[in-house]
Amino acid sequence: MTEKQPYEIEGLRADGTVYTIEVLGEQTEEEARKLAQHYSTLWEHRVSLFRVPSVYEGSRGWLDTEKHFICAVVPGAGYPKS
Repeated sequence: MTEKQPYEIEGLRADGTVYTIEVLGEQTEEEARKLAQHYSTLWEHRVSLFRVPSVYEGSRGWLDTEKHFICAVVPGAGYPKS
């Protein structure tokens, strides 16, 4: 997608637990994929990239039915192209 939309990522620990969601704000999908790779390398964990309904910085987070999965990214693999 070339239009900007809101994206978030979730980190996944080796034991399968999910941790803090990073709000990426409004990005193109390609920009969001690059940022997901950056955070995967930074955190040294696999991350999942999601398109979300809006930029939301509250404590509740999005329900699974509100998020659209884009891709999973592993550290050091290069950013996943669509």
